Amino acid sequence: MATRVLCFDHEGGHGGSSHSLYHVLSHQDRDQVQAKVISRKQSDLQTKYHDLGVETAVEPELPLFSPSEAGWKPNLSLLKNYLPGVLRRYRKFDYLAEDIERNFDIVHFNHASLFVLAARLRRLTNKPFTMHIRTRPENSFLTRMQARSILKSCGKLIYITENERDYFSMLAGRAPGTIILNPSISPPGNLSSHPDVPNDRRLKIASLKSFSPRLGHIRLVEIAKALADMGERSKVLFVMAGDMRLWSSLPGKLGETAARGGNFEDYVKDQGLSDLFLFLGWVPNPERVLAACDLLAAPGFDNNPWGRDIIEAYSLGRPVIATGRWDKFVKDGQTGLLAEKFEAKKFAQDILLLADDREKLGQMGAAGRRNIAALCSPHDRARDLQKLWQSVACSAISKPEAKAN
Repeated sequence: MATRVLCFDHEGGHGGSSHSLYHVLSHQDRDQVQAKVISRKQSDLQTKYHDLGVETAVEPELPLFSPSEAGWKPNLSLLKNYLPGVLRRYRKFDYLAEDIERNFDIVHFNHASLFVLAARLRRLTNKPFTMHIRTRPENSFLTRMQARSILKSCGKLIYITENERDYFSMLAGRAPGTIILNPSISPPGNLSSHPDVPNDRRLKIASLKSFSPRLGHIRLVEIAKALADMGERSKVLFVMAGDMRLWSSLPGKLGETAARGGNFEDYVKDQGLSDLFLFLGWVPNPERVLAACDLLAAPGFDNNPWGRDIIEAYSLGRPVIATGRWDKFVKDGQTGLLAEKFEAKKFAQDILLLADDREKLGQMGAAGRRNIAALCSPHDRARDLQKLWQSVACSAISKPEAKAN
């Protein structure tokens, strides 16, 4: 008999974790696992799931809570102004507990931001819960609270690399669970490039993440400034896909730009670097941006050279430039450029070398594709998650005991 899994997805196709879940479910044996996906947002993934025979539903008010990365004051504001509303709203979904008891063997939460819903449903059902831990949020009292709550609700956690496992253990004191790398994608044969990316000789460097102080957007500006100082403004174009909103609590000119209603594109314009950047906003199919670009940039302050965007870049044969020490995906000089210490001028010089050596660029991309195909085979990673769900469902691990409302 197939294991019946109810999956909660906080993005609904508007981010990497949603696409990772989709690619896993699309490669599972539906005679072994029957899944239903409840998403917070509508997107083209609902149609794709329908084509797979996977039932879906959209619940826009699904309670979601993520600690702010903007400091302790915004987190206090979240506790005061936002969390009470989430706590009131989550009772609306108590009806799901009865559905879970009747129709499912296991519940999977696709992101840690769903921890409030997990805590509520844990009180109402004894079915086992699993949760994907995909991020390393800034260490704060709220992230530690979140981690401890997740431990109380979910019997088994799934980490996308050992880095998330080790960080979660630091937050919560322990990290029960297993590591399952995200699956790679299988690009369609007719994949077309994003039409707004110009087809010229400039080296096009993609960034697929919405603005965050931790994710290296400022570092791309520093690289662009170094290129401008070297008189090489015409060789490179940074192609930015994602939500570029800023907030006024950001330091310096970023906060000043936000205070006057501007976004990161306005900040770049103020730096006199607009000719080196193209801003696309949020795009539903980021692989089309990658198809139009030559490589991906991920020089984050959190030194995080892995993730959905990096896997997708390698799946399409695009090298990656990143910061950090973990080199399972980005191997310096082989599959891209990996620097333990960020130096804008050095990155700019290396980028110019790649702009003049497209053969080397192609070799790096091909090596990255082979590496990611071996590590992130969608069939193998889907089988790993399928076996884990089956094991958890069979052992019926659940803590604490279900309680009456």
